[in-house]
Amino acid sequence: MKSPTLQTSYDAQDVTFVLRQIEMETVSLEEKERRIQSGESHYSEMLSIEAPPKADYLALYHQAVQRHAERVARDIRQLAAKLVHDTPEAQTLILVSLARAGTPVGVLLTRFLRACGHATEHYSVSIIRDRGLDLNALQYILQKHPEDGQHLRFIDGWTGKGVISRELQISIDRFNAENGTSLSSNLYVLADISGTAFYAPTHEDYLIPHAVLNGTVSGLISRTVRQAADHASGEFDGAMHLPHLTAQDETLTYLGLIEEHHPEPPILPELLSSPSRNKEMLRSASLKCLQELQHQYGERPLNYIKPGVGESTRVMLRRVPELLVVQDINHKDVQHLLDLAQKRNVKVLEKVDLPYQSVALIRPLLKNEDI
Repeated sequence: MKSPTLQTSYDAQDVTFVLRQIEMETVSLEEKERRIQSGESHYSEMLSIEAPPKADYLALYHQAVQRHAERVARDIRQLAAKLVHDTPEAQTLILVSLARAGTPVGVLLTRFLRACGHATEHYSVSIIRDRGLDLNALQYILQKHPEDGQHLRFIDGWTGKGVISRELQISIDRFNAENGTSLSSNLYVLADISGTAFYAPTHEDYLIPHAVLNGTVSGLISRTVRQAADHASGEFDGAMHLPHLTAQDETLTYLGLIEEHHPEPPILPELLSSPSRNKEMLRSASLKCLQELQHQYGERPLNYIKPGVGESTRVMLRRVPELLVVQDINHKDVQHLLDLAQKRNVKVLEKVDLPYQSVALIRPLLKNEDI
């Protein structure tokens, strides 16, 4: 059984990344976008260099922490209560977070659950759109915990269109069929804005602070990469270690700032009922909104439209954006997006009936017939 090799700035007792450390050439955002849109490469086969965040952008991140740290801590406690409620027979809870956005959530849950006296193990694995969950990594975890597989729970940060929720379900259905297992594909997140997760404390699209930064709040690791030949031979998905960002690393500081808002002594709260908004209505409103944007602002695949403040942030940082649509141009949770739009010369529109705080549209670099 292969062992994970990825170096990160997380504490080893908080998370095991079932990833291998890789080195690869990076490409510019523009070149990455050209290769993706031409079909030359899948997005999971390339990485762009991550530059240190500038001072003004770090200030926006700290403002998000100041505004929402207490809320994130409260939502972490509710997620922890739900996880315990859903696994009453578990001797050990096995949390599997989806790298990178799910990892801080998994770490915070692990720390809080352990503080409350619940044995918890936490792994972080790769999941990739159009490619699915890293089933080699899942097999590794189950071999480590053969008696606790039924108590395995998947963790992420938030939902956007629900693509990752669907990829997870497809992957687990396939794994169960091939291995005779009955693992659950239920996904637990902080904010389920698309109505596609199994459980979240809220459906509201709010700025979860670690959506604002990349590797510097994610253990100094890159986005995950899948190299087809290696994966077929049983290797884990990979990621790059980012030591050039060490001086700017906020990973452990961020966790501590959230944990300052937990009560002493730490106890599981009473589990609140699920948010009242109907998930089917959320899914329907999401799809209608995305289709309208798709037709109104230039035909493009739905993959080029990223809803929610978290996904919009990733587009503004990692892709080539063409348009940013916001619900309220004065809302504090979109100010960092407006700042990025100004710096990257991206047009901004206000749409008051938007069911999200924001939606970012990726620029088609090629003609439709060439995509």
